[in-house]
Amino acid sequence: MPAARPILAVLVLSAPALAGCAGLSPAPEGFTYGRPDPDPAAYTFADTTELSIRTDLGPVEVVTAYAGVTELDFRRWSEDGTVTLRFPRLRGSFRSTMLEPSVVDESDLGGPITARLAPTGRVEIADTPSLTEALRDVTSPGELVRPLFVRLPGRRVEVGDQWVDTVTTTAARGAARTEARRVITFTLRGDTVAAGRRLVLIDTETLVTIRVAGESGGVALEQQLTGTTAGRVLWDDVARLLVERWTEGELTGTLTLPDLDVAPMPIEARVRSAVALRE
Repeated sequence: MPAARPILAVLVLSAPALAGCAGLSPAPEGFTYGRPDPDPAAYTFADTTELSIRTDLGPVEVVTAYAGVTELDFRRWSEDGTVTLRFPRLRGSFRSTMLEPSVVDESDLGGPITARLAPTGRVEIADTPSLTEALRDVTSPGELVRPLFVRLPGRRVEVGDQWVDTVTTTAARGAARTEARRVITFTLRGDTVAAGRRLVLIDTETLVTIRVAGESGGVALEQQLTGTTAGRVLWDDVARLLVERWTEGELTGTLTLPDLDVAPMPIEARVRSAVALRE
């Protein structure tokens, strides 16, 4: 089935991989990013998306997974908001019941990624290297970068305070276009102590809506996914640095191939991701 890999890759990449309490004293300018300590900061990360498409011939299972180490360099941040991300280690795979698996590593990413980071944690991709087609089947520059930053309120906060971030992205892969909308609610739960350091504890809930339309592998397709993910953030307000983040959830929807005489096919997606500061 020549069209299978591009269609499945589009569907998987459309799913999310996957940003004052009592005793908390944020910096005078508010609960925001600053140049952190340490700088550069290194993180481990891992992300998995499991997709199941129910067809008349049985379920089609697709799994994409990647993990590695990234280094965030903030040395230019105070000048123009630039953060440089390097990926000295990256391992990923694309596996399906229909296709031969493919495996990627850091050699499939042609260099560092440059992002612009606002004090409140809003991040924009400024410059990206070349990615091999195999790596594009697994992830994208945005999915590699955004989980490493958390959206902050930019003000003093108390236990129970909430703030909301809405992230809308569009992407094109061949003749297929993906529109994703994520409405993320952050709730400040308090603080905790880990390895002798006091950390701010934030819960997240994300409402996800994803639509894909166009053509992939010569086949017209339409797809919708909706669902909720839940997560948790640990933030060091002294070092002004993300320490840990995880999220997981489920999405459901349908895949329609309007030019083919087949009924809409139900889709279920399970997603989970984790990021942790390397000490």
